[in-house]
Amino acid sequence: MAQVWFRNRGFGAHLAMDLHRRLPGSLAHVKALSGIFWWDSSRATRLEALGRLGGILAQTVCRSRVALWASRARGRQLAALAAAGRGAVFGRAASATLLVYLLASTLQPFVRKAGLRLRRGLRHQWVTHLTRHFLATFVEAQCLPPGGAAGAASLPDQRIAEDVDKFVGLVMALSLDALEGAIHAYTFGRELHAISGRLATVAAVGAALVTAVTLSLGRRLCYLYSEERRTAGEFTYALTRMRENAESISFYGGQGQEVRVATAKLHARQSAEWRRLGRRDVTEALRSSCQSALCAVPPLLLAAGGLPGAPLRPGRSPSGGPKGLEGQGHRGGESHDHGRHDVAGRGGAEVLGLVSRASQAFEELLEHFSIVAQNINDFSRLVAVARELHAYERNAAETSSRESRQEPGIVLVSLEGSGGRAGEWLHVRHLTLLLPSGQPLIRDLSFSAPPLGGMLIAGPSGIGKTSLLRAIAGLWTNGSGSVARRLLPGEVLFLPQRPYIAPGSLRQQLLYPSGEMRRPTPRGDDAALVASLDRVGLGGVLARCGGSLDGERRWAEELSLGEQQRLGFARVLVHRPTYVLLDEATSACDQALEAELYRCVASTCAAWVSVGHRASLAPFHRVRLELLPGLASELLQMEGRALPER
Repeated sequence: MAQVWFRNRGFGAHLAMDLHRRLPGSLAHVKALSGIFWWDSSRATRLEALGRLGGILAQTVCRSRVALWASRARGRQLAALAAAGRGAVFGRAASATLLVYLLASTLQPFVRKAGLRLRRGLRHQWVTHLTRHFLATFVEAQCLPPGGAAGAASLPDQRIAEDVDKFVGLVMALSLDALEGAIHAYTFGRELHAISGRLATVAAVGAALVTAVTLSLGRRLCYLYSEERRTAGEFTYALTRMRENAESISFYGGQGQEVRVATAKLHARQSAEWRRLGRRDVTEALRSSCQSALCAVPPLLLAAGGLPGAPLRPGRSPSGGPKGLEGQGHRGGESHDHGRHDVAGRGGAEVLGLVSRASQAFEELLEHFSIVAQNINDFSRLVAVARELHAYERNAAETSSRESRQEPGIVLVSLEGSGGRAGEWLHVRHLTLLLPSGQPLIRDLSFSAPPLGGMLIAGPSGIGKTSLLRAIAGLWTNGSGSVARRLLPGEVLFLPQRPYIAPGSLRQQLLYPSGEMRRPTPRGDDAALVASLDRVGLGGVLARCGGSLDGERRWAEELSLGEQQRLGFARVLVHRPTYVLLDEATSACDQALEAELYRCVASTCAAWVSVGHRASLAPFHRVRLELLPGLASELLQMEGRALPER
């Protein structure tokens, strides 16, 4: 589904789509998710990110040069130590080497910290953009019809809270490590090739063999890591379900059953983790042993004078012969000590320093050529995380692709102007609601809500009453027909059966979602808020936070369902909307309290639509829409005697 992200993005987007089609499956997931930031972000964001990336590249090149500088300094220092018998030579060489080494050691931490800060900035920018993208997808997915959104067991909140940061961290670490490895491999490859070309070839071939062996053993790590994440998610979901339903579980006496289920999930997670760790340990142990064995090759080859036919070639002697391990420093391979070369002499000291440089260059080249083998565990984690994130994004894109394909659906029509207190505000024409399976829930329904007073939607459980209310609110689009509404922003308020309790103070609960009063009162905001609490019978709640509206408590846990429903009606009194949609909003209240709450609505709002089962709701509505089995419906007029005179 990368086409969804790269649609209408110009030449760069078409190039990205072409690359996406050509990449293997695992890398295609990474490519598609990375494109959300590098192709879909604003131009200013991309330029800022490219600036940071350029700084990281410059820092990496600088670090590579400093590392090479330090390597050569250590080689000269070792050669000077081998020539310690020559006091003046040793003194000059040691002083120069020590100065260079100290300078390199002093610069490296500053260069490294500068690179880390650039990486943190790029990661922060990337995570922020990707999180915002998934937040929009997450919120939209939660408003889909049942079955259209991701289930709770898929933990979409965890995808946003953890997996986005994990994905960006792994992509940055692996890609930048690969970039740094390529630069280091080039730098030390030239150094090693200048000493022995065939030794550089041995490093490249050895790294390829190590990588092949590691990939053959570690190819199942991705599957094992995905299995571990799945079982960990199921265990977390089991614990969350226990916490959210603790009271019901206690009433049933089902604690033992829940503990057994959670324990089984825990054992499954531990088993998956054990299998992954076992495969990872075997893979890393074999890779490490192969690399350690290869690191013993340079001294052996150099001691033997290089590979057959490829002697050590740092240069040529004045006599024209090649410089090998013997004869360096004297013409024709003869020394002043009867033709034998003393390792403590000048030639031996140079050879010892050369061996040190060659060994370090070989190890660096082998390490950076084996970047995939060394990070096989992180690569498997990246593929698993990217696959799950991409699947979540793809499912959301497929669900919302109806609009892009212009498929038929429920049409929302905005009527011009405001309904005010006398105009009609809601017209439903030939409305058909379809379940995700395609089965009709409501068929060819037409009605108009009264301009004043209430309309009650009734019928058996599961007949589609709440779904109809969702379609009126614009949250259900699977079907056909039209819903025409004359609603200005802030004119309608929805009261579900379980109102949303936002974190924060009591003032924030009352002012949710706008954060301010729509129509300020002459008495002042605080007085109006307190009066709204008293009107719905929540005056005692204010005492729980010391009489202050700004006291913060865990209201979702402290308030009963009946108190939460009354808080929803207090929001109606505070915001004073023109229209209200109520979905069994008084199911946890007694009939006397229910009557008082509906009087609050009738004295504040022009019209309302309610979903409910109770016969006691009838006096507060002028029209009754009865949904009948067999996709039929009946519209009845009622007197609405309990309504106040308007």
